[in-house]
Amino acid sequence: MLDPSTNSRDAALLDPDFAAKLDQLIYNCAAREAEFVVDCTVRGPVVQARLWCSSRTLLEIAAARDKLITSGAPKLAALLLDSYTGSAHCVTHALPGEGYHEYLTAADLFLEVNGAAVWSSPLYLSVLADEAQKLGLTAGALWQKPKTDLDHIQASAYGSPLDEPGASWASVEQRMVELYGL
Repeated sequence: MLDPSTNSRDAALLDPDFAAKLDQLIYNCAAREAEFVVDCTVRGPVVQARLWCSSRTLLEIAAARDKLITSGAPKLAALLLDSYTGSAHCVTHALPGEGYHEYLTAADLFLEVNGAAVWSSPLYLSVLADEAQKLGLTAGALWQKPKTDLDHIQASAYGSPLDEPGASWASVEQRMVELYGL
């Protein structure tokens, strides 16, 4: 069982099949002279909640808590704390349980150029997204919205675990309980 506060770069924590594809992706990009480095692999639901709340108002946080409670996910609702609110720019639209980082099947990568991290480059589209697609992975750089996720790669073609057939907030919460012991 993982710590719900996990925020890791460790590919060993990932689903083994996804980790193997991620290794191949990095290798394939390097062969095209684009050196990508893993920035984030597993992000637990506590960290996801903190990130989501960081760019929301108290009213938005309260409304999301109410939505989760009435949808059968009270444990996930409890992670949305008013103390996390702030004026940070939006880094995620995913509530806790909605991000594939939490399911061990996503990673964020940055481009390394002369020893420095580059977060915005045409290479995200022309190399990373192209090579990800060849491996059957989904690249955030190809999403219509949000365009802020250029660095994101995931195993699932679905935008969110809630988009998967038969999914509900209750089933999402159950999976978070199984993975993180919420």
